Amino acid sequence: MSVICRTPGRGDVLLHRGGTESIGVRWTQDRGDGKGYQPVDLLHWQGVLELRSPSGELWYSQQCRMTADGLAYAVIPASAFAADAWGQRTVGEWRIRAWPTDDTDGAEVLGWGYFALAL
Repeated sequence: MSVICRTPGRGDVLLHRGGTESIGVRWTQDRGDGKGYQPVDLLHWQGVLELRSPSGELWYSQQCRMTADGLAYAVIPASAFAADAWGQRTVGEWRIRAWPTDDTDGAEVLGWGYFALAL
């Protein structure tokens, strides 16, 4: 699959244990006509938010909601960080990947960064 977006910038987030959280990104592209950027229609895309350890182990994943105005976001329920396994898991990396629903060749990284989990 060809690359269809430039390397996204890093966005660090602070998540709170016991609270509902959302992480999302908006994908825009240059219109090519000198009139700026426009959102990419993501209605025919699938996306997933992944929270990983500093060494890359997958700790949590959540399907993203995709919109026509370029927004891909996941709502993390308050119960997600309640498990005892999260006791020592306080920092890591988040990433939102997306791919067209009719394409199985690969995925695009729409956003990424580091997260810290506050008590």
